[in-house]
Amino acid sequence: MLTPVAPCNASELARSRDPALEALLHLFMLNRGILITPFHSMLLMCPATQSQDIERFLGAFAQFCTELRGSLRCRS
Repeated sequence: MLTPVAPCNASELARSRDPALEALLHLFMLNRGILITPFHSMLLMCPATQSQDIERFLGAFAQFCTELRGSLRCRS
């Protein structure tokens, strides 16, 4: 989840969710060919998943964080 501290239970998770931010992440990744399940924000891996697939996700996630951080700076 996109929180500074990982939630410990379902109640904490429910309070920490940001539907708009989650939707933005899903669309950002989908536009880069990476599917995150919409109902749990999970990545599905299979035996054919290779290290370069994981590196591709991590690179796209880093790009998402960088762009999000930049857009937040522009607002302040």
